Amino acid sequence: MFDLIVILRVPETTDIDSVADTVARMRPLCLAEDGCVNWEAYQSHEDPGRFVLVERWASRAHWEAHDAGDGPGG
Repeated sequence: MFDLIVILRVPETTDIDSVADTVARMRPLCLAEDGCVNWEAYQSHEDPGRFVLVERWASRAHWEAHDAGDGPGG
């Protein structure tokens, strides 16, 4: 397994809703990719401009293919 935690910080409050929408649309795309075991996104209640993405991939190679854009969500 290859686990990845990504922290996104949105500096402009006017961009928060757009980022939240984009993150929500990413989930099913990433889950459809080969090797994606789990993909969750969390938005802080205390700091709405802070998002935490928790990804679990079957292997680092699967994540690298995703990161390179080789899958439907990449």
